[in-house]
Amino acid sequence: MARAPSLKPQLNQIRTWVGEGVTDIWIAHQLEVTPAQIADFRRKQGLLRPDEAPAPTRARARPISRHTRRLTSHRTPTGPRPRQHGTVHRVTPSTRHKSQGRTL
Repeated sequence: MARAPSLKPQLNQIRTWVGEGVTDIWIAHQLEVTPAQIADFRRKQGLLRPDEAPAPTRARARPISRHTRRLTSHRTPTGPRPRQHGTVHRVTPSTRHKSQGRTL
């Protein structure tokens, strides 16, 4: 398979054509390459036509961890959060069982 010719030497000419709004198909025909090669070259060089807007950059949202998802999924809008398994309860002298020893 033949290697694609470098378009770097024609950068200024491509930049001029792109600024004039010439299509990738026409540029590819003039330079004897494929329109896909022109589109790829324009993307890599950041060459946009006057009618093209740059792609918006979106901030990546942080994924919600399983722990956070579990904690937030149990909340109810009208009442307190229900108890979860493994919750530690405070032992007071009045709640201590007689098998646990004497109360203070």
